[in-house]
Amino acid sequence: MEMKASVIDKFGDENEFKTKFIPIPSLDKDQVLIKLEYAGVGSWDVFEREGGYSRMLGIVPAFPYVLGSEGCGRIVNVGENVSRFKSGDTVTAAGFLNSKGGFYAEYVAVDERFVTHIPSFYDMREASVVLGVGITALRGLVYTLNIQKNDRICILGASGGIGHLAVQMACGLGAYVYAVATGKDGVELTKTYGVKRNCDGHAENIASILDEMDFNQFDKALILANSQLGDEICRRMGPKGVVAYPSGVFPEPTRHKNIQKYNGDPDAEIIRHLITMIEEYKIKPYISREFSLAEVAKAHRFITGHHLGKVALKIN
Repeated sequence: MEMKASVIDKFGDENEFKTKFIPIPSLDKDQVLIKLEYAGVGSWDVFEREGGYSRMLGIVPAFPYVLGSEGCGRIVNVGENVSRFKSGDTVTAAGFLNSKGGFYAEYVAVDERFVTHIPSFYDMREASVVLGVGITALRGLVYTLNIQKNDRICILGASGGIGHLAVQMACGLGAYVYAVATGKDGVELTKTYGVKRNCDGHAENIASILDEMDFNQFDKALILANSQLGDEICRRMGPKGVVAYPSGVFPEPTRHKNIQKYNGDPDAEIIRHLITMIEEYKIKPYISREFSLAEVAKAHRFITGHHLGKVALKIN
């Protein structure tokens, strides 16, 4: 049995994508086979497409190579050890560097631990884009910064894929959120989430804007974007402040003594935690564009430019 997929035959730029028919992945005992409706496109997909993770982690790639680390669809088969799901269930899943192939395809085989039923008020498109960025936001805010009610926190990159969910989480947890977004449209987006204050990180007078915020009194900062501006934020924070940033922010911020780097790795516990927070605080992803499976190259060009929130691929 074969499926349609967007594949690359070698690492390189977005022009390497081709739509081909390849075998449907086989199913292990602890896996589910999902017929995908949508997949998410992450900023990290570009680094993977260029061979960055293969070089960094010493992974020997198998071509044709299918990218994509998150998506949503319906289960069509389950392994013999799977107990939480059955055929016909609508689920969303994460599978970063999945050995059976990624989500830019009609079918994906994923370990049961990385699969969950979709939030009750989500459609399938929204559910397809939330796990990767949601897990990264949650690991930063709760597991790394230990954010508390009434904390003053700055989120840099607040209108991006991770950032716009981090803002909603932090506001839901009762923190005072100061959002540094990108562009007027990014500022307008973050206003809708109830932030204490927001600004455009590309404003000509950004240095004076940051000075006015009195960062010496801030408790936390989550740096998700341009680390040159992140260093400016770090430099203004008091000695008791704590800064966190996920792997993938380059160059890394350095201008504070309490800086913690973390990874946005998925596991069953954090996926459950994320879904609970989504339900409790009505957190929703903002999807700026949708592309077809045949338009993956366009999607990758789009995410390397200015955009808000997330990008989705329509698979079926």
